[in-house]
Amino acid sequence: MNHIVQSGLRMLAGAALVLAGTGGPAAAYDNNREQLIAGRLQERIKVGTPVWLKSGSNEFLVIQTGHMTEAPLGAVILLHGLGAHPDWPGVISQLRKSLPQRGWTTVAIQLPILPPEDNIEAYGKTLDEARRRIDATLKYLAEQAIEPVVIVGYSFGGATALHYCANMAGKNTGVLGVAGISPLAQPFLRPPLKLLQEIEKIRIPVLDLYGSRDYKEVLEQAADRRLAGRKGNNPWYQQVEIEGADHNYSGLGTVLNKRISGWLKKLIEEHKARQDNDTQATEAAAGVPGETP
Repeated sequence: MNHIVQSGLRMLAGAALVLAGTGGPAAAYDNNREQLIAGRLQERIKVGTPVWLKSGSNEFLVIQTGHMTEAPLGAVILLHGLGAHPDWPGVISQLRKSLPQRGWTTVAIQLPILPPEDNIEAYGKTLDEARRRIDATLKYLAEQAIEPVVIVGYSFGGATALHYCANMAGKNTGVLGVAGISPLAQPFLRPPLKLLQEIEKIRIPVLDLYGSRDYKEVLEQAADRRLAGRKGNNPWYQQVEIEGADHNYSGLGTVLNKRISGWLKKLIEEHKARQDNDTQATEAAAGVPGETP
């Protein structure tokens, strides 16, 4: 059975679920529309592998691109912007393809998409489903023993990534750090996504990256985001501005890729150093003799 037929069957199955109903509230996303987009993506993807994961009774698409180096570093979960898809041209597509060349497996998630007749403000209701999809992706990576994991989101996906990491306290998620590229929690969202409060709650390394010619909302909130990181006493919060970059990082994709990969490299180096220190401390406590000079 070829992938086009499979895609058609998935669309029919999604439609059947909608028609049959579940007896509960309507989903805050359009599964049929997502299936249509996924079918088109599967036909054109040349780099990476389409993978279907489950969230509740429905499936969603992720695009996995394996590392291309001898020494794998871990996985990066990529979250796209509002109403987009996991191979969206520009930021997400570039990172999805470039980070594997530096040792990272990338997994770009299809985030929930609203029906076209819904008001755009209803994207605030998709955060719960986005959380479930990130959870499912983390479980999938754990089953493949790919670790550690970093979440990188762009625009609304950046705000979604920060929201997720702010609310995972006490959970053994294996998430090492989170990067928000031009994080944008649009003021029209209902319910609202209170980004500054979310940043205050995060207890893992954070990269807040934006362009000097970014959207007005991103620029005006930059100082407040930095203050929120300080209020939260997060010693690993870092904010970086890329000079000349607009919200799409037009013509500056290479600079963006270097910034992200540089932060990831430092993150993994510090992680490995902590692991080595923990191992030495454990061995010392157990009376295991160490190396002598």
